[in-house]
Amino acid sequence: MERRIFMKKFSTLFCGIALAAMMVTMALAVIGCGGGGGGSKKPSIVSITVDGFKEEFNLGETFSLGGLRVAVLFSDGSEEVYTAANLPSGLTINSDAYKPNEEGTYSIVVSFQGQTRSYTVRVVDPATVAPGQVAAVTANPPAGDFTASQNVTLSSSTAGAEIWYTIDGSIPVNAAPSIRFVSGTPISITAEGTTLITARAFKADMDAGPVLEAAYTITITGGSGGLGTVSITPTSATVGTDLTAVYTGSETVTWQWQRVLTPDAPRPLVTNIPDATSNTHTPEFAGHYQVRVSATGFTSITSNLVVVSNATTVLPGTVSITPASGPPGTVFVATYSGTETVTWQWQLAQRDETFRDISGATNPAIVATQLGSYRVVVSALGFEPKISDPVLVRR
Repeated sequence: MERRIFMKKFSTLFCGIALAAMMVTMALAVIGCGGGGGGSKKPSIVSITVDGFKEEFNLGETFSLGGLRVAVLFSDGSEEVYTAANLPSGLTINSDAYKPNEEGTYSIVVSFQGQTRSYTVRVVDPATVAPGQVAAVTANPPAGDFTASQNVTLSSSTAGAEIWYTIDGSIPVNAAPSIRFVSGTPISITAEGTTLITARAFKADMDAGPVLEAAYTITITGGSGGLGTVSITPTSATVGTDLTAVYTGSETVTWQWQRVLTPDAPRPLVTNIPDATSNTHTPEFAGHYQVRVSATGFTSITSNLVVVSNATTVLPGTVSITPASGPPGTVFVATYSGTETVTWQWQLAQRDETFRDISGATNPAIVATQLGSYRVVVSALGFEPKISDPVLVRR
């Protein structure tokens, strides 16, 4: 009898303990699932990638975020991308060490949720050549006005540097269709008008040198008497419109179409358009145009100035480049979403330069061999061109 009573009490006690343990487990489960009114647990940060920083500033230039891009990868595989315009709360950028009026290298520290990244920026004097950069090209004779043909020699003080040049105003690259200058073989300028030589020096494992622009204007004085007059119609046009020049005299003349790069300057900079040597021309770019007429024994004359503008209809498609950044040697590919037949012109901007055409870079893809920002201009006759967002090449 006593044994039965003991067993009954033990069973009752055991059931009570089991029930209590089950209630504690249920409570813990409730707390783990949503205790404190919170919802699901936020995934943790796996990595932070920061790029797009402007890497170089001129003396006196205030530090700026430039094209900052922050990519945050979370433990659940999701990714958030932020720009300078919508930085996440809690992200800090410490630029206290930056001194805009002192040349040097400075560390910029980016911190976010316990993770820190350090990035290097430089302050340089644009009037001097940076360490590791090829010396500038010099031309002899210097640019100027002449009454006879000229032979121009190019040189750089950097031993072993190669000099490449163009005569179409584009930035030279160290490959064709840019022209390699050969020592002992000067550039011969014989045509009347203005020839613009754009030159740059290159050497392996060094940054390309500054760009030299040298304009040579040749005016050959003729004999007695003068040529007739020359005029262009229409006097204003859009890209793709045929321009026609008419000469009033009876002499046998030659034609040279020219693009006036600085029409408002006291002495405008003019460049000859290659192979544009008839009395008609179809401009492919907006700008100011004229034609120069020459005849043996006479002083050359120039026509009226014609303003050529882009068409008012914008290309309807969009243009984009992939990838968004990369080291030297990266292949960038541009795509255009429209159905129009388009042409491509890649451009490059380095240091404090503006974007300028890269000679011969007229395909949808380009191998970026130089540091800087690249973009592509997409054009079609009868439309206003479209320009892509820039992509960055850095080490």
